[in-house]
Amino acid sequence: MGCLAPEQPLMTPAHPIHMPPSTNDPAGQTGIPTAGFESSWLSLTGGFPLLSIRDLSEMLAVSENTVRKWVACGPDAGLLPKMLRINGQIRFRVSDVETFLSQHEVA
Repeated sequence: MGCLAPEQPLMTPAHPIHMPPSTNDPAGQTGIPTAGFESSWLSLTGGFPLLSIRDLSEMLAVSENTVRKWVACGPDAGLLPKMLRINGQIRFRVSDVETFLSQHEVA
């Protein structure tokens, strides 16, 4: 099938992306102490939780398999926003997704 750009333009949400603070909260799920961790975590993520492949697929209204194929094409293919690989899992910063969508708007 290959790594081809999607035929339809990605749609930009009408409002900024906001996720509830409990989503993907590693300190809450793993019991890691938050002293010092929280400030570095917030600077890494821009104050928002990281998005999973499932989260991104729901935002873009495509299947998870489609996003996984785009991930497999690599970051140079330009099909997805910047990715983070954490413990073998792909995550996306909300700010990177918003930037990516605004750069791919159709006038």
